[in-house]
Amino acid sequence: MQLTMFPLLATQLEIYQTARGPARFKDYLDTLRDDSGDMELPLSLMNPMAKAHVPELIDAYIALGAEQLLQHAITESAARHAHVNGDFNVALVLVDDAAGGWTHRQQIECNRILNGNAELRRSWITALLWSSEAPNAEHVTNAARRAIFRATHVIEHGWPKTLAAALKQEGYALWHTGIQLDPLDDTQAELIEICLEDSAYDTILSCLYGDEAGKTLGYLPLGLEKDAGLRYALQMYQPK
Repeated sequence: MQLTMFPLLATQLEIYQTARGPARFKDYLDTLRDDSGDMELPLSLMNPMAKAHVPELIDAYIALGAEQLLQHAITESAARHAHVNGDFNVALVLVDDAAGGWTHRQQIECNRILNGNAELRRSWITALLWSSEAPNAEHVTNAARRAIFRATHVIEHGWPKTLAAALKQEGYALWHTGIQLDPLDDTQAELIEICLEDSAYDTILSCLYGDEAGKTLGYLPLGLEKDAGLRYALQMYQPK
C-alpha cells in the first residue's frame, strides 16, 4: 500500500479568500470538480460558505504543522500495511460542524463508517478536522491514523452491512489509532448485542453514538449512553 500526503489545507484556505457569495461558491465547485464534472479533490464535506472562523482555524492548523503531522502518521502507518494493495492520497479536510447549518457530525461520521466509497474508489483517504474543536496535534494524528486504518480494513473486508461488522471495523481502527474511551458496563453492552445483526441505518447510528445523537435525527431511543457502540467496539476488539 502506497500512501502519499496531499497538501490540501492551503487549497481550502484559498477558496475562503474570495468573499462569501456566488463567486466563492463557483471557486469551490471549480476546485472540487474536474472538466468532466467528477470529483477531482475530496472537498465535498467542507462548507464553502463558512464564515471567518473556518479560515482562521485552517490558518491555525497550518501554523501547527498539521500536514507535517499527517505525513508522520502516514509514514508510521504505511509500514503496517505493506500487504494491502493500492495507492492513495491522504489529505486533511476541515468540516464546519460549529456553524455549518446542514452539518451533523455523527451523521457524517456514520456515513463514512458505512460507505465512503466515493473517495476511496478515487484513491483518496481523508482525515476530518472539525470546526467545533480547537486545533491540536492529537486531533490531527488521531484523525489521520483512524482514517487510514479504517480504509485498510475496508479494502480487505469490504464496507460493513450490519452493526456487528461496523463495530469490528471501528474497533480495529480505534485500537490501532490509540484512542482511549471509557469502558461500557454490562447492561449497555447487552443492549448493543441485541442489535448486532441489524442493518438499519438509524439503529447503527444510535448504537454507535448513543440516544442523544439519534434523537437529534428523530430516531427512537435505545437506552444507550454517548458513544456506546464505539466504546463497545474498542472494548471487544482483540488484536491478532
